Amino acid sequence: MLPSLRTLAASRLDVHKRIKQLNANRSVRTHTRTYKDGSTKLVKRYGPRVICDGAKTLFVEILLPRARAEAQKMLATPLLWDQLVTDTGYTSPRIEANGRELGEARDMCARTTRNHLQQLKKHGFVVDYKFRGRTHSYWLWVNPALVWETPVESLKTTLTGRSKTSSQPLSLSTNGKYFPPNEVLETLETQIRKVVPVDKMPLQPAQERTGTPLLEPQGHREGAGDAGQASKSRYRGRAVARAARTTTAPQPSPEATGTARVDRFVVEFWAMAKQLLYPTHQFTEQETRKILRAIWLGQYKPALMAAAPAKWDQVHRMLLDRVELVRHHLQLHPEVYLPLPYAMVQAGAGYFDQENTHGFAGTRLWLARKMNRPKGGLTPLDRALQLAETELRQRQSLDRGEKVPASDRAKRKDLLALHWYHRTEVKRLGGAEGLTLYHARLSMLGLATSLAASAQA
Repeated sequence: MLPSLRTLAASRLDVHKRIKQLNANRSVRTHTRTYKDGSTKLVKRYGPRVICDGAKTLFVEILLPRARAEAQKMLATPLLWDQLVTDTGYTSPRIEANGRELGEARDMCARTTRNHLQQLKKHGFVVDYKFRGRTHSYWLWVNPALVWETPVESLKTTLTGRSKTSSQPLSLSTNGKYFPPNEVLETLETQIRKVVPVDKMPLQPAQERTGTPLLEPQGHREGAGDAGQASKSRYRGRAVARAARTTTAPQPSPEATGTARVDRFVVEFWAMAKQLLYPTHQFTEQETRKILRAIWLGQYKPALMAAAPAKWDQVHRMLLDRVELVRHHLQLHPEVYLPLPYAMVQAGAGYFDQENTHGFAGTRLWLARKMNRPKGGLTPLDRALQLAETELRQRQSLDRGEKVPASDRAKRKDLLALHWYHRTEVKRLGGAEGLTLYHARLSMLGLATSLAASAQA
């Protein structure tokens, strides 16, 4: 019997409770404090925390989601079940980690990351980790009790000491207890193959379809009525009709969906940045590819790896807000020189490179100062621009036939009417500069050309 996965929220809550319990049982130190008047007071101080906040964040935000993703892959691949189900119980899937990568995600050095891993291993959150190749790359095994719903044993038989060789999974028991062949190898597709007619000769060009399945060489008529005809045929079972009725288009995998989402973030970011920061530059296709790569490696990759997928839209929104802050800074200081978005000669010297602390990476403090102001530093123009972007996105989704929550205005107006409504409102609040910011958002959404053509028509 295969185990069931715990939800990520339940696993994180369990981790928080365990760490809270460990830190609550810290040793208490007493200290006598003497004041100027000669009075004394007994002060109690807790010892150092068992697991620091950095180690907890590393485990909850990075290691635990990766372990759960690897477990989902193993459950979806029957050929990998021999690495999951063994005679001794269930084991946790191993995850590939890199010290520099984890350090960049948490803004700390690799040495500090290894110290956090030692804390997690000492108290059972990480079962073991083994270096592979160079010393900054290693395999990690998370505690199985934090991944699987059923009680499981720790990983003891998979690892052998601190050897540098990769461990081999234990072979499956052949008694059918953990891996019953009938339930895995007997799929619906094999059942359909057993009941279909033997005659599979296609129709010749001179032959015509009779409309009766039994008189045709294939034994059935292909097309939209395949399910109904299959259920009438005495040579075919109900499984074929059920499969034909329930056949749907293949759904994209979560990895493909996440990749498309990240690509959309980077393209939208560059569309707005080009409109606001480099309006007079003409970049070639090769330069554009370099720019997109610099934006991904320098800004989005470290930010998205440090955040949960549910907060990626918020990270994207904050990066776009920083672009507008740079635009405002250039308007106030026209003498400032803005470097090219990618490094031409010296690596890391591009404006969007993470290594360039005097580039776009330095605007993080600008956004923090703005958000600390009353009402988050949002002006009426900022709120109008955010509302325009939100409703235009909703109208685009509705035009594509997607079922998304939308405002009454987005449902009532078409795309062109919605555009003119928000354009008038932004112009009233921000004038020419407001229209520039609004057109940059239209370029980000891919609506600048289509709306201009519709307006001329």
